[in-house]
Amino acid sequence: MMVLRAFRYFVEEALTSLWRSRLITGLSVITIAVSLFVLGAFLSLASNLADVVARWSDKVQVTFYLEDQLPEAPREGLTAALRADPSVESVAYISREEALRRFRALIKQLGVTHVEVIATAAAREAGNGPEFIAQAERVLGWPITVLSGMASLAGFMKSTAIIPVMSATL
Repeated sequence: MMVLRAFRYFVEEALTSLWRSRLITGLSVITIAVSLFVLGAFLSLASNLADVVARWSDKVQVTFYLEDQLPEAPREGLTAALRADPSVESVAYISREEALRRFRALIKQLGVTHVEVIATAAAREAGNGPEFIAQAERVLGWPITVLSGMASLAGFMKSTAIIPVMSATL
């Protein structure tokens, strides 16, 4: 009985003190609530970011662009070295022509009705630029407009969407 009376006395005194300093009590409660909210938001963000990074690290894709003149032996050596690496899941060599064919198939699959293919300074100034453009036109089936320096900038600014077809290796 004595314990209950003491407990009741402590509770009544605590409530009385809280009531007397309502402003300080309210500010303290708000401060603690904001602190707990910030801590919870940080922990939630950290957990979600860790999940995103884990998912991204599982799906890393690396693309190598090889020179056209690269002999078969170094390419096969690179392919063999990559296949021997246990962290590499798969290796696929895709020729420039095959990449262009895939691009054309993707455009058809997406139902694109109008395609305007443009080439900029890289294709214009590359040593193999004219042959690359001719090959791309043959594979894609669309004419390629080679822009001048200023036309490149103006074309970029007015275009609604520019999709790079392929980059010529310098």
